[in-house]
Amino acid sequence: RYWESVIRFRHLFITVTTVLHNKLLQLLIAQVKCLLFLAHHAYSYPFKFLSSNRAELVSLMLLCAYATVNLVSANFIVSGVMIQGPNHNILATLDFVQHLFLFMLLFLILLSHVCKT
Repeated sequence: RYWESVIRFRHLFITVTTVLHNKLLQLLIAQVKCLLFLAHHAYSYPFKFLSSNRAELVSLMLLCAYATVNLVSANFIVSGVMIQGPNHNILATLDFVQHLFLFMLLFLILLSHVCKT
Protein backbone atom coordinates (compact mmCIF):
# COMPACT_ATOMS: atom_id res chain seq x y z
CA ARG A 1 0.00 0.00 0.00
CA TYR A 2 2.85 2.37 0.75
CA TRP A 3 4.27 2.11 -2.75
CA GLU A 4 0.88 2.73 -4.33
CA SER A 5 0.76 6.09 -2.59
CA VAL A 6 4.26 6.88 -3.87
CA ILE A 7 3.17 6.09 -7.42
CA ARG A 8 0.06 8.28 -7.00
CA PHE A 9 2.31 11.09 -5.76
CA ARG A 10 4.49 10.67 -8.85
CA HIS A 11 1.46 11.01 -11.09
CA LEU A 12 0.24 14.07 -9.23
CA PHE A 13 3.71 15.64 -9.33
CA ILE A 14 3.98 15.04 -13.08
CA THR A 15 0.48 16.44 -13.69
CA VAL A 16 1.11 19.61 -11.67
CA THR A 17 4.26 20.52 -13.59
CA THR A 18 2.54 20.25 -16.97
CA VAL A 19 0.80 23.59 -16.39
CA LEU A 20 4.09 25.51 -16.54
CA HIS A 21 4.29 27.83 -19.52
CA ASN A 22 8.08 27.81 -19.81
CA LYS A 23 8.78 24.56 -21.66
CA LEU A 24 12.51 24.55 -20.89
CA LEU A 25 11.78 24.88 -17.17
CA GLN A 26 9.22 22.11 -17.55
CA LEU A 27 11.88 19.84 -19.10
CA LEU A 28 14.39 20.72 -16.38
CA ILE A 29 11.88 19.89 -13.65
CA ALA A 30 11.05 16.64 -15.46
CA GLN A 31 14.75 15.75 -15.45
CA VAL A 32 15.06 16.43 -11.72
CA LYS A 33 11.86 14.43 -11.04
CA CYS A 34 13.21 11.46 -12.98
CA LEU A 35 16.44 11.51 -11.01
CA LEU A 36 14.57 11.78 -7.69
CA PHE A 37 12.24 8.91 -8.61
CA LEU A 38 15.24 6.81 -9.65
CA ALA A 39 17.12 7.54 -6.43
CA HIS A 40 14.06 6.77 -4.31
CA HIS A 41 13.45 3.48 -6.08
CA ALA A 42 17.11 2.46 -5.91
CA TYR A 43 17.11 3.19 -2.19
CA SER A 44 13.83 1.46 -1.30
CA TYR A 45 13.53 -1.50 -3.73
CA PRO A 46 9.81 -1.74 -2.93
CA PHE A 47 8.69 -4.75 -4.94
CA LYS A 48 8.55 -8.31 -3.64
CA PHE A 49 10.54 -9.84 -6.48
CA LEU A 50 14.07 -8.78 -7.36
CA SER A 51 13.31 -9.05 -11.08
CA SER A 52 10.48 -6.52 -10.72
CA ASN A 53 12.76 -4.11 -8.89
CA ARG A 54 15.45 -4.46 -11.53
CA ALA A 55 12.97 -3.94 -14.37
CA GLU A 56 11.62 -0.79 -12.69
CA LEU A 57 15.17 0.41 -12.09
CA VAL A 58 16.14 -0.07 -15.74
CA SER A 59 12.92 1.62 -16.82
CA LEU A 60 13.60 4.63 -14.62
CA MET A 61 17.20 4.79 -15.82
CA LEU A 62 16.01 4.85 -19.43
CA LEU A 63 13.51 7.54 -18.53
CA CYS A 64 16.26 9.65 -16.94
CA ALA A 65 18.48 9.20 -19.98
CA TYR A 66 15.58 10.11 -22.28
CA ALA A 67 14.85 13.24 -20.24
CA THR A 68 18.53 14.24 -20.36
CA VAL A 69 18.73 13.84 -24.13
CA ASN A 70 15.48 15.75 -24.54
CA LEU A 71 16.74 18.58 -22.32
CA VAL A 72 19.99 18.86 -24.27
CA SER A 73 18.10 18.95 -27.58
CA ALA A 74 15.73 21.60 -26.25
CA ASN A 75 18.64 23.73 -25.05
CA PHE A 76 20.05 23.78 -28.57
CA ILE A 77 16.73 24.87 -30.02
CA VAL A 78 15.82 27.42 -27.32
CA SER A 79 19.24 29.07 -27.36
CA GLY A 80 18.83 29.81 -31.05
CA VAL A 81 21.75 27.71 -32.24
CA MET A 82 21.64 27.21 -35.99
CA ILE A 83 20.72 23.62 -36.70
CA GLN A 84 23.18 23.01 -39.51
CA GLY A 85 26.66 21.60 -39.92
CA PRO A 86 27.97 19.86 -36.80
CA ASN A 87 24.94 20.96 -34.76
CA HIS A 88 22.67 19.12 -37.18
CA ASN A 89 24.73 15.97 -36.66
CA ILE A 90 24.50 16.34 -32.89
CA LEU A 91 20.73 16.81 -32.97
CA ALA A 92 20.30 13.93 -35.40
CA THR A 93 22.32 11.69 -33.08
CA LEU A 94 20.28 12.81 -30.07
CA ASP A 95 17.09 12.13 -32.00
CA PHE A 96 18.34 8.63 -32.84
CA VAL A 97 19.25 8.02 -29.19
CA GLN A 98 15.75 9.10 -28.11
CA HIS A 99 14.19 6.63 -30.53
CA LEU A 100 16.56 3.93 -29.30
CA PHE A 101 15.55 4.57 -25.69
CA LEU A 102 11.87 4.38 -26.58
CA PHE A 103 12.46 1.11 -28.43
CA MET A 104 14.33 -0.31 -25.43
CA LEU A 105 11.53 0.75 -23.10
CA LEU A 106 8.94 -0.84 -25.36
CA PHE A 107 11.03 -4.01 -25.47
CA LEU A 108 11.17 -4.09 -21.66
CA ILE A 109 7.40 -3.69 -21.42
CA LEU A 110 6.81 -6.49 -23.91
CA LEU A 111 9.36 -8.70 -22.18
CA SER A 112 7.71 -8.14 -18.81
CA HIS A 113 4.32 -9.16 -20.24
CA VAL A 114 5.76 -12.27 -21.87
CA CYS A 115 7.52 -13.28 -18.63
CA LYS A 116 4.28 -12.96 -16.66
CA THR A 117 2.48 -15.56 -18.78
